[in-house]
Amino acid sequence: MAATTALSHQDLFRRYQPRFRRIVLTPHSFGVGNQHQQHLFYFAPRHIGAMSDIHATEYRGSGDNGNFLQFDVRRGKFAFTLNYDPTGVRTIDQQLNAAAGAAIVAGPLKDREFYVEPLEGCDPFGREISIALTYPGDEIPGLVIPTILRATTWGFFFPESSEREAIELTLEVQKRQKMLEDIMSANTRQIDLNTQVTNLTVDLEAALKAAG
Repeated sequence: MAATTALSHQDLFRRYQPRFRRIVLTPHSFGVGNQHQQHLFYFAPRHIGAMSDIHATEYRGSGDNGNFLQFDVRRGKFAFTLNYDPTGVRTIDQQLNAAAGAAIVAGPLKDREFYVEPLEGCDPFGREISIALTYPGDEIPGLVIPTILRATTWGFFFPESSEREAIELTLEVQKRQKMLEDIMSANTRQIDLNTQVTNLTVDLEAALKAAG
């Protein structure tokens, strides 16, 4: 048991996180709002093998929740084809997003690998964790990575897994150990106070007796 509990949550994070550095990008949609945003196609991060994207509340880019990475079709001079189906159940916007996302994945992002880890020197259990998002190889024209990219929780770096559970349990054990230490410390203080009261009572009785 001692060998198991000797590892801290920080130790386990450093041991396990490299196993999940690589992520995949899932296409979502073009931005809405001003003209500049309408040229940006948004992608979300997902751990390899996971059934869903990393939750948008677990990361933020340049201050916006869910802002992870975009592809600027105008800056990248990227052309794609939309074969609009007027009889389909999806709206034209949905068909446009699906066509653009598939084309970008099959084009500029084809065979490219993306990796995430906490920025060097950053506490992965801090309030907000700076993310280092990297990809090997040549620069991808049109790819937009937010100037400031942060995770809001250490869990961003882990899918549901035994490794994540081990860290969660370690944090819980450490929390309960701290509670136990506080209780024991409080009990010790109580014993000290009881001893002081007993000694003072003896002194008081002696003083009263002497005073008559």
